[in-house]
Amino acid sequence: PINATFEGNLFGTNKEATVTFSQFPMFIRNIPALGSQVTIGGISPMHRNVFGSNNGPVIDTVTDSFTTNTLINSNIRVMGNYFGVAANGTALTANSMLPGNPSYIYASGIVVGGIGPGEGNVFAAYNASAIESAGSLPGGGTAVAPITILGNTSLGSDGFGAFHSGTIPNDAGDADTFGQNHPVIEGFANLPNNQLEIRYRVDSATVNQPYPLLLEFYRGIGNAPAVLLGRDSYTAVDASNEKTVVLTLPVGVTVLSSDLLLASATDASGATSVFSWTPMVLSFADNAPLFNNQPTPVRVRAVADGIFAPRGKVKIILEESSFIEQSCFATLVPSGFAQSTGECNLTWTRGVSGGLQLRARYAPQNQPFASVTGQDLLVTRVVAVNDGNLFCHGFEDNSNGTCRALP
Repeated sequence: PINATFEGNLFGTNKEATVTFSQFPMFIRNIPALGSQVTIGGISPMHRNVFGSNNGPVIDTVTDSFTTNTLINSNIRVMGNYFGVAANGTALTANSMLPGNPSYIYASGIVVGGIGPGEGNVFAAYNASAIESAGSLPGGGTAVAPITILGNTSLGSDGFGAFHSGTIPNDAGDADTFGQNHPVIEGFANLPNNQLEIRYRVDSATVNQPYPLLLEFYRGIGNAPAVLLGRDSYTAVDASNEKTVVLTLPVGVTVLSSDLLLASATDASGATSVFSWTPMVLSFADNAPLFNNQPTPVRVRAVADGIFAPRGKVKIILEESSFIEQSCFATLVPSGFAQSTGECNLTWTRGVSGGLQLRARYAPQNQPFASVTGQDLLVTRVVAVNDGNLFCHGFEDNSNGTCRALP
């Protein structure tokens, strides 16, 4: 066991905490979760640590033989810190997007953040989850090991910056032992006096999880919780049923009908779920050909199984062979209830050809939607490259050869 306090430090930044110097390895590691008393940060600015960007977890407590049965040690606290965030708390540290950028915290059995004033940490996540709970499934693979994650927010990033643990599917009644089921938000509406009504449910039976559950609701940026909107207690009486809560929003905070809301559930043992996410279906929006030596828009459509229109980025790849390909990124823009479209241009320069393959991939690690199994969404279609006929550029339906406006 270790007894230690880390406060008021700058790890891997200049003295103004505005610039990350370079890639740094783990700063605080080999903390046994069992029996230790460790505080990293604090509730006041003078106790805050600022961590620059990372090429490995900056906090790593995986030194015991952790399994998904590891208990929460409430005496190990990470609170009030900035990760990849400048000293002002509103900007990223310059040069923060360095190669690597895995999870800032890789741990289980600890508390990250809290419900008290100043206890939440602020993250700027890029290429991986900001917090990764370290656990394993029987026979291999990773799981959501017990870790308490409360009151933290993220500045997000151009890549949308996932917050923690990715997109792990719920199971009926939460019968497995590999993590608390995440909440499902079924509707929300603005009320007078800056109040927000949210309808939600958590599919966790009382025989499988310790109640009550503490719910946290956020306005999201991508899969990152940008603003904490409020909390609710989901009791054993509520178990697996729909519940309506009315939150009084923080001063100056508004929620638009187009916003994405995220929620997490923390059970009475301290285990926090992944943030809520939504299954969706991805498809190409048409069968239009490409045109040789001409930028041609390729359009995709995403339809969600829920109330939120999909958002994020879809990588579209034009593959000539296993060795030659080109790609672009289509940003999904809401186009109706629970659906979005996006497009980007591809320019083929290798002459007229047929039978080429287009692939569209949506990777959920840094984004708030996924396949029903929580994995990447991948769709393919065959495409031809034509010469001329720019009148139908991007609007030709191969099924009958006529031009039309895309839906």
